[in-house]
Amino acid sequence: LVVLVKFKLLHDERLEYTSNKNIDEMYDLMNAKEEILIRHHKQMLALHLSLLIFVLFIAYIY
Repeated sequence: LVVLVKFKLLHDERLEYTSNKNIDEMYDLMNAKEEILIRHHKQMLALHLSLLIFVLFIAYIY
């Protein structure tokens, strides 16, 4: 939820910042940055899930 709110704020700021630039350029930038952000969030999510599973596994053994 927090990530979505931050993402929305970033999106709005980016729109304001780039509104006076070339529209095509703006869309290219937005798409590239969003892809990078999404990839990063997926990696972080995978990392957190694997850590959680690891901790639960150790707790289960003991």
